[in-house]
Amino acid sequence: MIWGVNFFFSYKLYENLENNVISGKKMQLMSNMIVTVRQRSKITNQMLITEDIFERDELLMKLDSQASTYTVQRETFLALPLTEDERNRSAQQDVLVCDIVPRLRHAAELAMTGEDEDFNESKRILYDDVMPRQEQLIINR
Repeated sequence: MIWGVNFFFSYKLYENLENNVISGKKMQLMSNMIVTVRQRSKITNQMLITEDIFERDELLMKLDSQASTYTVQRETFLALPLTEDERNRSAQQDVLVCDIVPRLRHAAELAMTGEDEDFNESKRILYDDVMPRQEQLIINR
């Protein structure tokens, strides 16, 4: 009898520990995704302040690398057991991300031209379109 009670409580303890580990992984992945989103804006902003075309090209490669990082983080998050609320929030964020990514990419492409008019448009897109949407993404996390 005592063995059965000990086994039951040991199993429950293990189950709680496993749930805590999964919750910790989810929180870490969400935090990493937010950092990655912010990093992409920072890189685009750096593209706007550098004069060197080669440095801008290197920053563009970093921008693409960060996009890949975000994708891996997101896929890892979605592979974890999610609650209904987490699935719904993820779906809402997908809508925002699909809106943000082309805008950020367009801002980066404009920054690559080196033309003043394109730089100004790139800044407008970054500051007026992309960053407010990223704030929404972070708030909805």
